[in-house]
Amino acid sequence: LQIVMLFRVINVSFSGLCSCLHQYQFIDELKTWGEAQQHCREKFTDLATVDNMEDVAQLIAAAGSGYSGRVWIGLYDKSRSWTWSMRDDGYYGTNNEPYIRWKAGQPDNGRAKWKLCSTVYGGELYDTSCSFRRPFVCYDNSNSE
Repeated sequence: LQIVMLFRVINVSFSGLCSCLHQYQFIDELKTWGEAQQHCREKFTDLATVDNMEDVAQLIAAAGSGYSGRVWIGLYDKSRSWTWSMRDDGYYGTNNEPYIRWKAGQPDNGRAKWKLCSTVYGGELYDTSCSFRRPFVCYDNSNSE
């Protein structure tokens, strides 16, 4: 198990601006999207929800394991509407619209007849069958204030 942490400070508006620490964990284990989500929810908070894909790309590069493929994050296709798995609406700020940047030609739902989940590679999102096994990135709010 290889865990790499990335800390970033972001500003979130509630009744004013606050600095909040967000921590991501790269888990170098092959799991389906559902297994990865369960692991993240048991050990951390949930699969990663991001508002800046470059942060995730930097996290993967920082892993240093030589892995350069796709990893699971918390975006999935819920009844033909892409949704983040994390239930903490406060994470998304005042507009409740997290960052989503698809690779050109994605999502290409027509290529699959199974449940679709999102992977990230090179800072862009791809739709992928949730049954594939991939490493994943968890979000951990245990250090949040």
